[in-house]
Amino acid sequence: MASALSSMIGKKDDDLKANLRNYEVQLQQVDAALSTLKEPENDEEEKNKAELLKLKEDLENVMQLTKGLIEVEEGENNDEDAFKTGDLVLAPWSENGLYYKATIEDITSDGQCNVYFMKRDSGADDDGFKGGITEVCLVSFLKPMQSNPNKRPPPNPHKEQEKGNKRVKRYQQQVAREAQKRKQQKKIQRVKELEDEREKDKNKWQTFHNKFQSSKKYQVAHHSSIFASPSTIEGKVGVGTCGIGGKPMTDYVVAEKYKPTKSRLHKPTTK
Repeated sequence: MASALSSMIGKKDDDLKANLRNYEVQLQQVDAALSTLKEPENDEEEKNKAELLKLKEDLENVMQLTKGLIEVEEGENNDEDAFKTGDLVLAPWSENGLYYKATIEDITSDGQCNVYFMKRDSGADDDGFKGGITEVCLVSFLKPMQSNPNKRPPPNPHKEQEKGNKRVKRYQQQVAREAQKRKQQKKIQRVKELEDEREKDKNKWQTFHNKFQSSKKYQVAHHSSIFASPSTIEGKVGVGTCGIGGKPMTDYVVAEKYKPTKSRLHKPTTK
């Protein structure tokens, strides 16, 4: 299950959009089938209608979850597009949450990156930061370089309190990221469950579809065009559209002349 989840997390945005279009087409087919079963005539049609309604509900749920995954994927892609490997940026140090000059070493597909903090020649500063280390952080936390990134703020009498607040904020951000990941994994798991359930109903749906197509009630009469190609080489276009094209003409038989005969009926005599 873990491998399945990791593979689904690694899906590209284009794959999710293609799946969404596929779900939309299937939903249209289900709606078309339901339109023919508004008033079921027997128990079998009633059962088919119930299965189609369940399939429609599953498709709508998986479409909604897929749209949510697409939004998350697009948000991560936008963050990744803003920076690239080798860029000089400002990144937060995990110890105090303050931003320092760093270089992006690489960006992973899950929205994280490895950054190398520049080493300070003068050693550690008042915050205990001396650089020369590599850490992992979210791409969304990075900031572009400013005109004077090393400018120090004026002394703050509440510095220790601010450090504590930043640690709390950093912890809250970490908790929020973990909650977001768990929420996304739950969505992915729900999508997979709906996919498995829809796959189980595939045979039932196919059986109903074939039965629906072969039913005499919904068959459509097909008429041959008078301009269709003849079935034999002797046939002519537009002649013999009732399956007699190419047959020879009817033989003409000369009718014999009618010769009336005298009536043999007894004629009554007059007195």
